[in-house]
Amino acid sequence: MRFIFFRAFVLSVIIVLLSALSCDFLGGGDWPYGWVKSGSNPVLPSGLPGEDTRWKQDPAVVYEEGVYKMWFSATASGENSRIYYATSTDDGVSWTVSADPALGLGETGSWDGKDVTNPTVVKVDGVYHMYYAGCSKLSGVYVLGHALSEDGISWTRDPANPILIYGDEGECDYYGLSSPTVLYEDEMFKLWYQAEGISSQDYLRLQLAYATSPDGTDFTKHPGNPLLAVDETTGIASPCVVFAEGRYWVFFAEYPDGFPHQVGPISVANSSDGVDWAVSERNVLERGYAGDFDENGVHSPSLISAGGNWMMWYSGMRYDYSTQEFYHGIGLATR
Repeated sequence: MRFIFFRAFVLSVIIVLLSALSCDFLGGGDWPYGWVKSGSNPVLPSGLPGEDTRWKQDPAVVYEEGVYKMWFSATASGENSRIYYATSTDDGVSWTVSADPALGLGETGSWDGKDVTNPTVVKVDGVYHMYYAGCSKLSGVYVLGHALSEDGISWTRDPANPILIYGDEGECDYYGLSSPTVLYEDEMFKLWYQAEGISSQDYLRLQLAYATSPDGTDFTKHPGNPLLAVDETTGIASPCVVFAEGRYWVFFAEYPDGFPHQVGPISVANSSDGVDWAVSERNVLERGYAGDFDENGVHSPSLISAGGNWMMWYSGMRYDYSTQEFYHGIGLATR
């Protein structure tokens, strides 16, 4: 049982007390709480067997001149993921998906010849920069790449790719890097990512790491990596960093080690400088109920502020135990 009523009661009491005390440690108002899932979810559902975009996840959304633009990863069979492009002109609910991938697989045998996934996009001086994770058939280890576009549709890979690779044995990203999230501030590309290592129990351990670049290509990892970990048994998956209320906030999916059929809830940490982080709130967006498209997982959030509201698109996952198959779609929550 999820104790929904108890949690709601406790939350209401906390909010009242904070208001009465004029306390601002949540950044003002009910931030980062208050997320409500759309009644239209999933806004991009799983497709039919054989469709190139059957399983959709990892949204990255920007809003420009009344148009929501989304890049997301999709696959027909669970392998060979590619990145697709979609637009919405209403409220981010109804989407038109381009038929062809915005970024396809790399050349056979190349570092991203098996999968391209986990996009994040930032626009700088009229140019779109996409950072993404890719892997080869030979290694199966994800590293990070960079592509550029003038229209967000046609992309050119950075000849310096991959721009960030795994670390040495014992480092937090020795087993790979994925799920980048980028901000451009003070003439600097600031990139946080999911660092993949191994826990003392021999499970995959996911932590938050950080790198910076003055040109978007030549990145330097922070010497203090990893910057954030929940605990030994809970990984920080698919982070998304935003700047709001005068602070940095990273929304991430909790990844319970040893439970491959569950991801989430989405929780939040905050920082004054993007380097020193502290987990502030757990469970700001929970998994759905039995039968929901996101009953087994919520992850890969993408947040923007538009029209005075915050909007969060996220990946939802449902596992069918009878067929032993995952179904992936994209949902929306607002506050």
